[in-house]
Amino acid sequence: MSDWLKKPAWRLGVGILLVAGAVAGLWPDRREPQFEGRNISWWLEEKARDSERYEMSFAFVGQEAAPVLAAALGRKDSRWNSFACVLWQKIPSPIRCHFPAPVLNATRRRAAAFGLLQMKERAAAARPALLAALNDSDARVRELAAAALEELGLGP
Repeated sequence: MSDWLKKPAWRLGVGILLVAGAVAGLWPDRREPQFEGRNISWWLEEKARDSERYEMSFAFVGQEAAPVLAAALGRKDSRWNSFACVLWQKIPSPIRCHFPAPVLNATRRRAAAFGLLQMKERAAAARPALLAALNDSDARVRELAAAALEELGLGP
């Protein structure tokens, strides 16, 4: 047997990898609902980029999408994300075309509120997030949240 196989560091490394693999295999799977093989978060990004198939994803997934959209309603923009969006406009288009554009969380919040509005009564689980969205800094998010609450029979 080779000398390197006898070294304790090698055995420790293999042991750590085996334990990590076992933990990863036994870890509870908390996947988001999917439509056409994509997570709801991905469709939220697409709505932010004006995809026409956005509403179809919620019609297919149903009320399982409400918690994901409710979480998106609470996301605020970091300074880094805001900076990246401003900087993106200054990058030459021949370079920009090779990378996805950054999206402000305000745009994602609008998309989430719109998705919850489209879900109508299936968005009942997102009621607390919609109520909190009435105080959002973005006027369009507030409008969409109010309309979604109205669809739930809880007009502001």
